[in-house]
Amino acid sequence: DEQGSISFTTLFGDTRIEFGEPERIEEKFKNLRLFYDQVLSKGAWKTYKEISVKYKGQVKTVLK
Repeated sequence: DEQGSISFTTLFGDTRIEFGEPERIEEKFKNLRLFYDQVLSKGAWKTYKEISVKYKGQVKTVLK
């Protein structure tokens, strides 16, 4: 966007991933992968409207 923040939508479902600014990229992907392994891999993709990894050390979600 205009402020340099990155977001994308998953191919499976319509979940929006808020990535934030392009910094700490490896950490953000690691957090996203952990969330996927622990939560989304159990079939919960349709539960979440938005997943945010832009904040340091945390994953925030918005339910549908």
